[in-house]
Amino acid sequence: MSVQEPFFRLFSFRSLGSTMDEARALARSGFSGAAIVRADTQTAGRGRIEGRRWVDAPSQSLLMTLLLPVGFAEGQALPLRVGLGVVRALERIEAAKVGDAGSMPLEPGSSVSSQDPKFWLKWPNDVLVQKSTDAAEYGKLCGILCENTEGRILIGIGMNLRRLEDKI
Repeated sequence: MSVQEPFFRLFSFRSLGSTMDEARALARSGFSGAAIVRADTQTAGRGRIEGRRWVDAPSQSLLMTLLLPVGFAEGQALPLRVGLGVVRALERIEAAKVGDAGSMPLEPGSSVSSQDPKFWLKWPNDVLVQKSTDAAEYGKLCGILCENTEGRILIGIGMNLRRLEDKI
């Protein structure tokens, strides 16, 4: 697959029911490219398990869905791969914040810093963050939702930027 610039088309909203629903509608409308659908707030965000809601405060979360072209990414391990990518990105940001960014390794299984990990991937689709210096105290930072619709992959990411969810 060749990549043309820009690879992703950005659809940005102040408020949506759900970025996943908007991306799904975009796929069903015949849009064939890759897209990022983002919103400042969602009124009907949801989790992986039916009945679970994603609650956010306006402009206090990163809310987006990636709509990938057919054949771009497949497999049941996709939520774990996305989660690992989120954890690794957060580790890199944290390392840059504390000045360890100069020698950030890229090899699988390697650690960004010699310090204890601050971010964890919780099976099957949550990213946790250490809330204090006590490693036993953590909160949900991010939820990941992957779906296949119309032969397209949708990857929903909801990340709390200012508040942590205590109940996991």
